Amino acid sequence: MEGSTTIPQGSRPEAGPKRETERTCTQCSITKPIDEFDRFQKRKHIRQQCNTCVRLRRRWWILATKYGLSREQFTDMMQKQNGVCAICRCEMTTVRFKQPSVDHSHKTGKVRGLLCHGCNVGIGMLKESPIRLRAAIEYLERHGHSDDIVSSSG
Repeated sequence: MEGSTTIPQGSRPEAGPKRETERTCTQCSITKPIDEFDRFQKRKHIRQQCNTCVRLRRRWWILATKYGLSREQFTDMMQKQNGVCAICRCEMTTVRFKQPSVDHSHKTGKVRGLLCHGCNVGIGMLKESPIRLRAAIEYLERHGHSDDIVSSSG
């Protein structure tokens, strides 16, 4: 037939729905690659919120339910501590192992302050005991120690 064009076999568009490559997060309104959104319900659906926003929402929920802290209270604590650990004074960020740990009494549940991961684990391993902490200090002083309380790793 004259005037009609034929599409060569094998070059026709695939039938079926077009695959989504990007999505705009309904919480932060940032358009991101689709792999930054988790799937749910047997991987049939993709979340409307990006993974970063989901993690932040979980973090705020944990702070509220476990420690009774609102976003405002947490932010106020960070500002009062100038964004640094209450013990070693290293800068705390939202990066894993650098984000603030909420230090609290395991006996009373009362929040004492914000610590870096290392300091929080350290006092936890010493069972929050001033006696054990003093003994550890004496041990380090007997066997040599560094005067620099902020480690080189940060």
